[in-house]
Amino acid sequence: MKSKYEPVRLDAWDVRILSEVQSDGRISKSELAKRVHLSASACSKRLRMLQAAGIIEGFYARLSPAQTGGVIFVMVEVALDRHRLENR
Repeated sequence: MKSKYEPVRLDAWDVRILSEVQSDGRISKSELAKRVHLSASACSKRLRMLQAAGIIEGFYARLSPAQTGGVIFVMVEVALDRHRLENR
């Protein structure tokens, strides 16, 4: 299956942004810019580019199994090239 995204060359700024967003997906853009030592507009532009390129797919909440009664949530997506009985 061919990807709809072209590979993106990441530089040190992009890696810093990704690291911070991975640690705290709810970080404000101004705080993110401060932490990676970029202007807010430059940081915001890079963040949008990382999202548009498909590098950042979304922002999620990590749930505590202990607080949810030990329930585990699992989401699975399966894509098949062919939907035939012999491909099972």
